Amino acid sequence: MNKEKTLLKTIFFLQLSIIVFSFSGVFQKYAAKYKFLSFNNLLFYGLSFFILFVYAFLWQKILKKVPLSVAYANRATAMIWSLAWSYLMFGENIGINKIFGSLIICYGVYRISVANE
Repeated sequence: MNKEKTLLKTIFFLQLSIIVFSFSGVFQKYAAKYKFLSFNNLLFYGLSFFILFVYAFLWQKILKKVPLSVAYANRATAMIWSLAWSYLMFGENIGINKIFGSLIICYGVYRISVANE
């Protein structure tokens, strides 16, 4: 039971850091809405760089607990989080191809994670 609890905490921390990483793309998309080198453009690009800095710190913490192959495979879930943000924040459509692609990503992450047990 304790091992399962630790594993769930690790997976939660890993996904939380990937969610943080996915927000760098959100800020970059917001930056693209403004004129190049305007205050808002620079602000959102600065936020994107800050997010990447935080993610780099979190990534180092993750690699102490999770094998690189598992951690890197889980980074693919950033595409799924980006898909969610594009729908929730920008009102973009999610087609069947994107859903199917997300399922393939989830299956691949699962297979690599199981292979490393």
